[in-house]
Amino acid sequence: MTSQKIKRVLVPLSSQLTPAGLLDHAADIASKLQSELCGLFIEDSDLLNFAQLPVGREISFSTGRIQTSSMSNMERSLRQCASRSQQEISKLATHYKIQSQFVTRRGHTQQTVQMEVQSGDLLILSGQGQQATKALLKQAYDFLHSGHHYLAWLPSHSSAGDDITVVQDNSPAANESMKLAKRLLKDSEHTVSTITDTNLDTLKNKLQTCVQGLWIVPYRQDWDLKVLEDLLAKTRCQVLIVNT
Repeated sequence: MTSQKIKRVLVPLSSQLTPAGLLDHAADIASKLQSELCGLFIEDSDLLNFAQLPVGREISFSTGRIQTSSMSNMERSLRQCASRSQQEISKLATHYKIQSQFVTRRGHTQQTVQMEVQSGDLLILSGQGQQATKALLKQAYDFLHSGHHYLAWLPSHSSAGDDITVVQDNSPAANESMKLAKRLLKDSEHTVSTITDTNLDTLKNKLQTCVQGLWIVPYRQDWDLKVLEDLLAKTRCQVLIVNT
C-alpha cells in the first residue's frame, strides 16, 4: 500500500454517552495529520422502531422521568443529542484550527458506518470503560477485514501522551505504520520507538500493560475475530491499526 493522506478522521456518534475525552483525542489526531474531523451521528433505526411499540419507554433528557415512548419524542431526543455533539465538534475544530463537518444518518449502526466510510478515512472506535464490548470488536474486525486501511481504537479514559510505539514486521503495513507515526510527530521533539513483533502473545501482553501513549500496529489478514479480541479487549492505551 502506498502512503496516502488521511483525509478525514471519522467518529461515529449516537444517543449513547460519548466516552470522556474521545472527541478531544480524535481532534488532536486530526490536527496532527492535518485532516478533517467528521462527526457521524447515527439515528439508530432499531431504537426508532422500538419507540413505536406499545411497551416502549424512554427517560426524558429534560426531566429524567420515565415516559411512554413515541416516534416524535424519540426523534426530538435524537435531534437534541446530535445538536450537542455537533456543537462540541465545532468547538474542538476551532480550538485545534482544523476543518470539521457533521452529518446525520438514519439506519442500522454498523451498516451505516460501513456505507459512510471512504478510502482515506481513519475510523475512530471506542469502548466504554476498559472492557470493550463484543459488538464493537466485531465492528472493528469487519472494518479491517473488508480491506479498509486505518482504524483507531481509543478506550475510554485512555491517555494519548506523546510517545508512539510502532510494531514492526515484514509486511507492507509495517512500512505504512512507520510513515504514519512520522506524520503524527511532524515538527515534534518526540521520537518513535519500535518493537519487533515476533509473538502474538507478547504483543498482547505489552499492549495490555501499557497505560498511555499510542501504539501503531500492522493488521494481518490471517487474524480472526478472536485474535483482535485478545489484542484489544482489555487494552488501556490507544491503538491505531494499519491495514494493507
